[in-house]
Amino acid sequence: MEIFKDLTDADLIENAKETYNKEIDYIGMDDLSIFSWKNKHLKLTMLKVFWDNGNDNMAMFMYAEISDKDDFIYSDITDRTHNIQFETSNNNLERFAYIKRNIIKDAKPIFSSLFTHTGSSYSLHSSYTEDGSNILAEMAPYYWGKEFAKNEYLKASKNLSKNLLDDSLDLVNNKYYTDRFHFNEILNDINSEQFTLELNDCLKAYEHGFWFVCATGIGSVIEHLLYLSLKRLDNKYKAEHTVKEYIKKHPLKGLSKDPTKMDYINRFEQYDKDFNYRTENHINSTFILRNSIDHYSSGYSSKSICDMMFQGIADFYEGIYLRY
Repeated sequence: MEIFKDLTDADLIENAKETYNKEIDYIGMDDLSIFSWKNKHLKLTMLKVFWDNGNDNMAMFMYAEISDKDDFIYSDITDRTHNIQFETSNNNLERFAYIKRNIIKDAKPIFSSLFTHTGSSYSLHSSYTEDGSNILAEMAPYYWGKEFAKNEYLKASKNLSKNLLDDSLDLVNNKYYTDRFHFNEILNDINSEQFTLELNDCLKAYEHGFWFVCATGIGSVIEHLLYLSLKRLDNKYKAEHTVKEYIKKHPLKGLSKDPTKMDYINRFEQYDKDFNYRTENHINSTFILRNSIDHYSSGYSSKSICDMMFQGIADFYEGIYLRY
């Protein structure tokens, strides 16, 4: 008997992704970077496990992991889960842990994607239809897609609200950052409340291991620092030129309302003869580092990248901001 009588792997993936995207539309978030399937290909795995829990006598465990293409795998592991260790697990997380330790050792499941779908083949709406297909199995990807998107949203919302918006966490004054990067000296000199808040948010993200959020934030802090440096250069240029010369051209004149790093680099090159290719390469390298981190980067490497980017803030303060 075929468990999926008329549905291909492509059909099951389409069903799952359709409900996943519908749930994201319902959530209504502008930032889609927290949703794995919006940024990566996923391999969906459905495992039929041994199940004997009251009226329910069937269960499908599902999870997703990063892949080079969207794929669907079905496996019946009933015999391998028909044992006292699996049956006496306290909850489905413990059952997933058992499966991970003993059956899918090399898999790297996305935690938010873990999903269990249970039912009875003896209920009024039988899991098996006359043509032999299994409705319980066919519906699992449908429900899984919705729950996966919801879990990713809830996880991101909890992390952001708990850690990034906690004003009591004043990490700028943490001695580690003060001694290593001299942030207090930098902030006292710049004296910008907005700049301080932006940097503090990055440090909160760093403290809690949110490397993608931290790196993205540091990139914005560096862009802000480049703007403040260009503003100082503009004031210096104004002091060294006549009013007529300044009105005709100056570093801030015609700058885009949403300038990029290249906009800043071009202005520094145009108005500062000592701005050289080494400084330009340093800026470019820092932004390449920022773009190298995603939600799935390993913790150790991502932490090191954030450290280097924090050092970039100190370097650009000393090497660019203080020059003007």
